[in-house]
Amino acid sequence: MAAHAHSETMETSGPSAIAAGGNGQKIDTRRLMSRRIGWWIFGTVVLINGLVLVFAGAEHRQNKEEYELRAELLTQNLAQAIDQSISTKIEKIDLFLHMVAQELERQLSTGGINKELIQSLFGKQNKYLYEASAIRISDSEGNLILDGDGESPQRSYAEREFFAYLREHPGSSLFVSKPVKGYLTGRWIVPFALAYHRPDGAFAGVVGVGVQIESFSDLLSRFDAGERGLITLRDSDLGVIASRLSGSSGRLPVGDRNVSQSLIKRVASGARQASFRAAPPFDGYRRTVTLRKLERAPMYVLVGLDESNYLAPWYREMPWKASYLAIFFLLTSLSAWALWRIWLRQAKSTEALRAAHEQLARVASVVEGSADAILMRSLDYKTLIWNPAAERMFGYTAAERIGKTSRFLVPPEFRAEVDRAHEILDDGRPVPACDTVRLTKDGRRIDVSVSRFPVKDANGRLIGASFVYRDITERKRAEEALRKARDELERRVIERTEQLRHLAVAATLTEETERRSIARDLHDGLGQTLHVIRLKLDSLAKTVPEASRHIVRALIDQIADASRMVRSLTSELSPPALAELGLSAALRWLCGEMERSYALEVVVDENGPEPRLTRAQSAIVFRAVRELLINIAKHAGTQRAWISLRSVDGALRVTVKDQGAGMRDPAQALAAGKGWGLASVRERMTYLGSTMDIRSAPGRGTTVTLDIRVEAQDEAIVA
Repeated sequence: MAAHAHSETMETSGPSAIAAGGNGQKIDTRRLMSRRIGWWIFGTVVLINGLVLVFAGAEHRQNKEEYELRAELLTQNLAQAIDQSISTKIEKIDLFLHMVAQELERQLSTGGINKELIQSLFGKQNKYLYEASAIRISDSEGNLILDGDGESPQRSYAEREFFAYLREHPGSSLFVSKPVKGYLTGRWIVPFALAYHRPDGAFAGVVGVGVQIESFSDLLSRFDAGERGLITLRDSDLGVIASRLSGSSGRLPVGDRNVSQSLIKRVASGARQASFRAAPPFDGYRRTVTLRKLERAPMYVLVGLDESNYLAPWYREMPWKASYLAIFFLLTSLSAWALWRIWLRQAKSTEALRAAHEQLARVASVVEGSADAILMRSLDYKTLIWNPAAERMFGYTAAERIGKTSRFLVPPEFRAEVDRAHEILDDGRPVPACDTVRLTKDGRRIDVSVSRFPVKDANGRLIGASFVYRDITERKRAEEALRKARDELERRVIERTEQLRHLAVAATLTEETERRSIARDLHDGLGQTLHVIRLKLDSLAKTVPEASRHIVRALIDQIADASRMVRSLTSELSPPALAELGLSAALRWLCGEMERSYALEVVVDENGPEPRLTRAQSAIVFRAVRELLINIAKHAGTQRAWISLRSVDGALRVTVKDQGAGMRDPAQALAAGKGWGLASVRERMTYLGSTMDIRSAPGRGTTVTLDIRVEAQDEAIVA
């Protein structure tokens, strides 16, 4: 009995122990799974937060790069504007020195230098080059023979850098020297020098002018580089010529070469323009700097923006972004904790949930694998496969389409293309993917990309064809949006071009107004003063003794010469005929001036009434014709030119022609144009919405045709 009882006990207790052990294993598995899910959620949150932090850091860094890029663009624009301003100043100096050199060469060819005539040319300096010191002329040995004050001090330029260079290179153009101290004033100047020659072409001497450093400093002061900004003008050895430190009254000493290694490397590389970040040794502020080599002189302009200044908005954004990230991290942590608590409440149904997950994973893999609509047909064009994606795309169920042809999907206009594709598939060859249109069950047309392949069995026999359709509606919408954006961009470019044209017209009107103002001041101020002086000298001549009367007469003659020079300069600045009588009268006046100044005979031919031009158009056309005539006088090797004015379809056609040396390549002449040269004439014609055409050949002369579109007067006034 005891043994039986024991056996019975074993039989009853054995299954219970096994069951208990099974429950313990399930509980342990559930706990293990809970821990795994908790760690997975924690890891996911950490990963998401890490990715967000990385993306936020990248975006913040990108914002900083954008601010730096804006600073680079601003420094580049400022450097270009300064380059243009200095180049304009140098062009004025170059033009004046060429005029003096040509007059010296002309006098040398007729016997010798007429100092009084040269003095009269010097008289123009105060108005034409008000920022320059006196002009001085040396002979071929460097001895100073004449200066702007009418003196001939016994000094020599033989040791000056510019004299030595021009003597060794007599064919050189304008030479710009490094800053030097003037002999008399002891002030820093930048010498500009030009060689002049004897009739046989030999070096005759140098005509030069010094521009005071203050002139360049005043020019730089017109530009603002912001707080702690830096603008410097340096020579070819990086010595300071002029400088401006924003927010500071001090300036860098002239000739100072205390620069950063970054600047030295850029200059050594030969770059004409470069942007970089560096901290100059003299103040240590880190800046974004643009280095630009001037077009007209061996100088560099540097524009630097203080990094702490232009990055100030970026630094102000940091606390806000940090706050947003902190809120995001808090929300993700709370969401993760809530998700884990929800999972724990479902722990009792872990096995069922796992089964549901597995089923969901299988379904998801099927859905993911069949994101594109997949069809397959047999050789007799019956549908064999119609996947769920095809049901979603076209609206037909598999039951509706299996065993039937798919030709119903093809719009009538695409059926010929589909027939050709089937012929290729029936030959066992794939059809390249293409974009097309298909019909849905509800009659809608959708844009799809279709790929078609032949289907073969294991033995390589053709058994049908497969089709993969992808809905590209969104892509088509994006392409349409891109096309509209491109059209909008083109429209804005056209608007911007029109704005630039209006700005050019406004600039021309401003320039002409300033010219008339200067001419009026010369006529009403200096001209009237000279006239009064002459009248008083006439009265004085009647009262002085006869022995001294010739001195007064000499003064009267000099005053008369000065009056004639004032009248000539007034006409050159703003011809009265242009403002009062129009373009035709101004051109006829210009012909007389060209014959007096350059011995160039100009014939004007007019046909019919002149179209009414705006003030800006008349000014630009007048100065363009003047530049073309000066080019003829200097380079064409002829003493005769023709101007023709014609009205063509309501527009004005101006033709300037000569029969001189001509040009081998007009395009090259346009590319090499400087100042008010051919390139500038074409550019201003473009601003007016007009055109310029050049016809030339060696030995056959040159013909330049300007077609000027006549604008409405109201538009011109607004512009």
